[in-house]
Amino acid sequence: MKMIFFAFVFSFYAFSVLGQSNLKTFTDLDQAMQDPKAVEVLIFNAKGLKEFPTLISNFSNLKYLELANNRIVTLPDMGNFANLFYLDLSGNRLSSLPESFSKLTALRNLYLQYDTPMNFEGDFIILSKLPLLSMLEISGSTISFLPSAIGSLEPLEFLELIDSQVEELPQEFSLLKNLKVLYINNDTKFDLQKNIDVLSKLPNLIELHLEGDGIAEIPATIVELKNLEYLYLSKNKLKDIPQVITQLKNLKYLDISDNEIPSYLLHRYREDLPQTVRVRFH
Repeated sequence: MKMIFFAFVFSFYAFSVLGQSNLKTFTDLDQAMQDPKAVEVLIFNAKGLKEFPTLISNFSNLKYLELANNRIVTLPDMGNFANLFYLDLSGNRLSSLPESFSKLTALRNLYLQYDTPMNFEGDFIILSKLPLLSMLEISGSTISFLPSAIGSLEPLEFLELIDSQVEELPQEFSLLKNLKVLYINNDTKFDLQKNIDVLSKLPNLIELHLEGDGIAEIPATIVELKNLEYLYLSKNKLKDIPQVITQLKNLKYLDISDNEIPSYLLHRYREDLPQTVRVRFH
């Protein structure tokens, strides 16, 4: 199976820091509190937390924080985390971000899960103030739109939208000129035809994931995504792929596994597509 190159690129810095011998990983708050200034990495996932632990604000040198799969609803003042570059809050129950979130000026990687967004436009305005934010993952079944303020996240290179109900991207989405990798997975309302125009205006988009979206047909306008190198369409309802796919001259990898495509068509695809394109059928 093709490894997702850019996902590893964006995670490399985080994991390389964790691997440095002079950085100790803490998984227990009591141990961490013995020397708060020494704490740079804290992993506190799946602890049943209902609130953001207030003690974490004592770790002024904290760089890497995982609080995934808890039940956190609100966040405290984030002003003490100026050195934080990695923050995982996925699997929680957030509804909004505090204004102080804009003080996370070193933040590069951010993972969020929403219960019910209360001020989504305002949250993205806050995120737009993060000068280094290059990787963003947002999930939540109650997310039905992306606000226009998303166009202000200029540094963004990697965006993952999971389990949402977004049908159409705002026109401002086309302002993400640095975006290289886009995931819109498990979104059964996403209309590919309606979004081709916006996606085609992203000059650096080379990797697109539309997996588990219930897509039954690939529009001929897919050829407008001229810079695509990796296209993932697994777990949809496709019965065929259009001939125009062969016009994607930069395409290197196509995943059409777990669809409804008859096996007799696979031989035709092998003949039609250039040998430089690797195709995953199963």
